[in-house]
Amino acid sequence: MRRFVFPALGLLELAAASALVALAATLPGGDEVRLGFEGTLRVTAAAEEQVAIARRELRGLRDSGFPERAEALAASARTISGISERSRVDFDALEALRDGLGRAAEGLSALAGAVDPGGLAALGDDLSGAAEVIDDHIVPSALDAADRIESASAPMGQAAGRLADAIGAMPLDLAPLREIRDGIARLDEGLAASEAMLDPGRVAAIGDAAGGAEGVVDEAARLTDRAASYSYPVVELDGLTPRIRNRPFWPRARQVGTDLRRVAAGMEAAGDQADAIARELPAIRASIAESRRGLTSTRGVLDEALERQAEVDRLLAELPGRAAELAEALPRLGIGLSESLRAASRLGALSDSLREARRSIDEAGARWPRVQSGLLGAAEVLRSARDQADLAIRNRSAYESATADLSRLSDLVADGLPALADRLDEEDRTLGAMAGGLGQLDAVLPAYERALIRSLGIGRWLAVLVAATAGLHGCSLIVVGRSGR
Repeated sequence: MRRFVFPALGLLELAAASALVALAATLPGGDEVRLGFEGTLRVTAAAEEQVAIARRELRGLRDSGFPERAEALAASARTISGISERSRVDFDALEALRDGLGRAAEGLSALAGAVDPGGLAALGDDLSGAAEVIDDHIVPSALDAADRIESASAPMGQAAGRLADAIGAMPLDLAPLREIRDGIARLDEGLAASEAMLDPGRVAAIGDAAGGAEGVVDEAARLTDRAASYSYPVVELDGLTPRIRNRPFWPRARQVGTDLRRVAAGMEAAGDQADAIARELPAIRASIAESRRGLTSTRGVLDEALERQAEVDRLLAELPGRAAELAEALPRLGIGLSESLRAASRLGALSDSLREARRSIDEAGARWPRVQSGLLGAAEVLRSARDQADLAIRNRSAYESATADLSRLSDLVADGLPALADRLDEEDRTLGAMAGGLGQLDAVLPAYERALIRSLGIGRWLAVLVAATAGLHGCSLIVVGRSGR
């Protein structure tokens, strides 16, 4: 048994001795340990330098008023969040504005095409022609007829006594009365034509169109001013300080509103001109109607006299007895007829009114191209504004999403900045503790280096000695085992 056990133990001890020798050989030497500790010292020195730099940066940031700026920035962020919540665009009102602008543009376009300058010129020519007819034909003819009747009334009264003898000698001739009746009929037709030409419906239509357009343009200007009050916040950073500026939602809205008010003023002036003409027309038409009533009364008297020619023939026998009555009646009839005809002289004022109306219409026609151009331009501006409002409405979701993101970001900044200021103080304390630990490590590393070098040297020699002892003991066991055999 000893022959096998002792040699086996001896071999194991020799193996252990070999392992100890190998371990002693693999232990690092003093130079290697020094290089390792020198690298560690360089790393700790660099770490201390970086910690010092970081602490200087933190102190500089804190000394530069960062906590106060953080508080101000947090307050600004809360302000931005509040502004974004309060300044949301009312898209329902914007849709109403878009629809109103579209209707106003269509109304202005329709108004620009409603008035025909050629029709205005033709109306002015008709009024001028009517004034010339009144001045050149109606008034002179009526005054001449009045003079003739006045000059003839006295002789007719004087001849009334001789009328019976003249009628008895020859048939009664009523041709002059027929001519007078026909002249009065032609005069009445001319006045009727003048009254028809002075139809206030045309001028009233122009005034109504101008008034309606004025209301439409005023409403469009009001809606444009309302759009001009909309704005949205824009944040710009000046370093760490935000600058908040409200940017108008529609920059040109106030200029468009001013242009629309100028258009409304032009339409109001056009409406005033039309109203002035319309106010004069009733007086003119009343004068014409009064003249026509006088002429109709005179014509009725003459028609009645002519229609009773048969009775006149029948009454010829009675005429001598009535001659005296006729002698008294004819002067009064002549005076009444003369006064009726002289009333036509008031048609001169009518002709002046017609010419004034013609000048007003000509001025309106001369200004109309500019007014029409302004209306069309305003309609185009309104359409452009409507398109811009429609574009903003189509981008409603993007705008609302951006506003919500801005509000959330502002809230996060407002909540996080004060905590960041407190975190800087904690980081400074942590870096201070790290710097102290690195300093202590620098202080103890040389002692650890020396102790490790000594320990490795002692361990290497101890391993060699133990290996030698184990090797000798193993050899002795092998020898004893062999000798026992």
